[in-house]
Amino acid sequence: MVEPLTPSGTAPNQAQLRILKETELKRVKVLGSGAFGTVYKGIWVPEGETVKIPVAIKILNETTGPKANVEFMD
Repeated sequence: MVEPLTPSGTAPNQAQLRILKETELKRVKVLGSGAFGTVYKGIWVPEGETVKIPVAIKILNETTGPKANVEFMD
């Protein structure tokens, strides 16, 4: 089950979060970049399904350290 986006400042229900496989994601074009990495417009095709779901894909910079990774996930 996929949960809709939550309003800013509201923590997502982690019981409903789904870990996606990299092979299920396709990057379409760059939307922008910032301190943590680059954001792409993408498509998610869940394994075993034919539905194509538009998503934003954020790729962290290789130089991003552990502290920044924690900040990103919060």
